[in-house]
Amino acid sequence: MLVAAGIRLRPLARDDLALLVEWRNGSRHAFFEQAPLTFAGQEPWFARLETDPSRRLFVICREEDAVPVGIVGLDGIDARNRHAEFGHLLIGEAAHRRQGFALAASRVLLNHGFGALDLH
Repeated sequence: MLVAAGIRLRPLARDDLALLVEWRNGSRHAFFEQAPLTFAGQEPWFARLETDPSRRLFVICREEDAVPVGIVGLDGIDARNRHAEFGHLLIGEAAHRRQGFALAASRVLLNHGFGALDLH
C-alpha cells in the first residue's frame, strides 16, 4: 500500500469492480465507450489486468477512513527500458472532486514509479 498526504493507494481488486463500473458510467463523457459498462463486461477486463505485469491500477482511498474515492494507474510498464505511462485517473464521485485527492494520488504514484520501480 502506498500512503501520503491524506490518501492511500491500494491495488485494484475484483471486489472494486462494481464501484468502478458505477464511477465510469457516471463519468461516461470522459471516456470513449458509447454504451454503459456492465459488471459482467468488466470481469474479463479485470482477469486480463490481473495477469498483465505491464499494468498496475490502484484505488485511491481517503487515509482517515479508507473510503474509496477514485482510481489511478500505470500502463505500459517496461522494466527493461524503465518507462511507463501514467493514466486511468478518475475521481468517482463529484463530492470527492476538487479536494486534492487526484493531485496527492498522482504524486504518490509517480514517486513510486520513479522510486521503487526505478522508471525514468
